[in-house]
Amino acid sequence: MSVFAKAANGITAALQKEDIIGDLFPTRAISSTFVPEGSLLVDYTTPNTTVSLGNILPTETTQDVPTFFYKPFDTVDTSSLYTLVMTDPDAPSRTDKKYSEYCHYVVTDIKFSNANEGGKIVPGKDNVELHSYIGPGPPKGTGLHRYIFLLLKQDPNVKQFSDIKERFNWGYGIPGVGIERWANENNLTLITSNYFLAENK
Repeated sequence: MSVFAKAANGITAALQKEDIIGDLFPTRAISSTFVPEGSLLVDYTTPNTTVSLGNILPTETTQDVPTFFYKPFDTVDTSSLYTLVMTDPDAPSRTDKKYSEYCHYVVTDIKFSNANEGGKIVPGKDNVELHSYIGPGPPKGTGLHRYIFLLLKQDPNVKQFSDIKERFNWGYGIPGVGIERWANENNLTLITSNYFLAENK
């Protein structure tokens, strides 16, 4: 097995451990077929605060927008644009979905210039920030929340994204609804994911 195949398997296993794909995309037939195309590296400014596929991070160290870097396992399509999101499917808790999903961050029209290396994602530089970053704010006593970053490939035929009118339920007003519905509306394809856990004890 190649190094890249092992890395892809590691991401898949970590996502399956917390049922990330199943919860975010319950009606899409990708839960058992999704294969990540690269690694999404996420680093916060506080030292030793790196998102690592399900590690637990303090909420106080994750309030500022992190830095992002996408590293493809093979090559990245430099002719396409990409979208980066952060969503919380556990609002206000993992068993109560009335505010879920909560939209924490959306950046669209990301372009990579190096097919082999991927690149750093710099919000506001040659891309569009649809929703500015809001750090984790889990209610006290609601257990661990999954804060999930997703990188998705855009459809070149979609020139205008559907509006996200509100953070709660991604504006749809339906508990447990979010990125899947918005991705379907805009024909986005999931490329990779990373996530961390946080709580307010």
